[in-house]
Amino acid sequence: MNLLRKRWLLWLVCALLTNGVIFLVLWSYRSPAGDQPTVSPWTETPFWRSDCPLESLWNREKRQLAEAQTLEEEEEEECRPDTQLSTTFTDFQQLPQPMQDFLTYRHCRAYPLVLEPPPGWCSGRPLLLLAIKSRAQSFARRQAIRQTWGRLAQGRAWDGGLNETPDSGLGEARGPAQARGLGQARGLGQSRGPGQSRGLGQARGPAQAEGLGQARGLGQARGRGQAQGLGQARGRGQARGLGQARGLGQAQGLGQARDPGQVQGPGQARGPGQAKGLVRLIFLLGLPEGPGSLTTLLGCESRQYGDLLQWAFRDTFLNLTLKEVLFQRWLSSRCPFSRSFVFKGDDDVLVNTAGLLRLVRSLRSNQNRQLFLGDTILGARPSRNPALKYYVPGAFYRGPYYPPYAGGAGVLYSAGLAPWLARAARRLPLFPIDDVYTGMCLRQLGLLPVHHPGFRSFGSNVTHRRDPCAARHLLMVHTPRPRDMLHLWGLLHKPNVTCD
Repeated sequence: MNLLRKRWLLWLVCALLTNGVIFLVLWSYRSPAGDQPTVSPWTETPFWRSDCPLESLWNREKRQLAEAQTLEEEEEEECRPDTQLSTTFTDFQQLPQPMQDFLTYRHCRAYPLVLEPPPGWCSGRPLLLLAIKSRAQSFARRQAIRQTWGRLAQGRAWDGGLNETPDSGLGEARGPAQARGLGQARGLGQSRGPGQSRGLGQARGPAQAEGLGQARGLGQARGRGQAQGLGQARGRGQARGLGQARGLGQAQGLGQARDPGQVQGPGQARGPGQAKGLVRLIFLLGLPEGPGSLTTLLGCESRQYGDLLQWAFRDTFLNLTLKEVLFQRWLSSRCPFSRSFVFKGDDDVLVNTAGLLRLVRSLRSNQNRQLFLGDTILGARPSRNPALKYYVPGAFYRGPYYPPYAGGAGVLYSAGLAPWLARAARRLPLFPIDDVYTGMCLRQLGLLPVHHPGFRSFGSNVTHRRDPCAARHLLMVHTPRPRDMLHLWGLLHKPNVTCD
């Protein structure tokens, strides 16, 4: 009995060993991908799945561009739609209409310029370029920026601190057809009483600026004085002629101004096209959607401020990537500011311009060439839900995640990167999310965005928009409405505000 039990146990051990050997052999022939070490997804190369048997449209075009020996020059001619997609792209008719439009014209990259800053805009050696993504109908947002954190681009002096010069209130006059008394802010040739503000022909309460509509006509004015022709007004400081103004300190001539105790340059006028020192401001536009045309109004705005850059493509959310590519190309060819820095952001954010200037001045020279700062996002995955804003169909892009990228609400980078980003974009098909596409271009160059806590693409809340102490340590705060921007700017510049 004992001998039989020993034989049975020996047989059982041999069977187990045999099964173990078979298992090890089978395990050694599993997929090679399983033998790769576990690493963070954003460090793998490539971030798209080129080995997928069903290659998606973007992945296939990316491979073709990578394999191409030479690339054709892009010409500004009428771009024809890709009509074959309706039969070759899976469930094309079921896609949301904006995605259908993007895919149909995804290969179009060359569009003519409609509006451009005057030639003198690119002169000099500015330290910071503010490039703001805007839409044609968003005049109120652009005007709010000009009256708040974009004022340094209008020739304001900077003392190196948090704000501009100590007497940099809203009581100034500058640029053609602008006249500002104590706290007055105007649109195109308009004037109101103290503390009032107007957009294009608009009038509202103190410090308010609104969109297009409710117009009293270009050049009309109401205040303590009466309107007298285009841009003429009489407020506390009398304004006479086109853009001539007299505040508490008298100012005469086209765009010449003196605030109390301050002179903007030795008798020089700063109008559109003239060099403006440390900071330049420019708004990036496409063509408005829907019926009607804003061509005349935009032309007036461009002549007055000289800060609009517009191309002849439809300005939609999915075309923000196209706007990014066209801007990098324009900056590289027209304004090669190799030693400058670019802040590129949305028109619904309030920016600490003085803080950005201090930041870029503190950088060492070896940090300047490849600098790209922002609110870095790692390991983000494509959204496959058609109801969401950032939806990307699997038939277009097949990949488990995106490369590291910085949120598009606001980023800071060296202007010397612009030609490199433009060159990398030529080897990458357009992608419907602009900040993800910029991350792809950086990855193409072997670079990564650097996270900075001062940039908040998604983290700024109502507290930051209402509490100046909470917002003061940030470089960028989201302000959904123009009046939110004006309100927070007023709080940040209130005298005698102390923070713990």
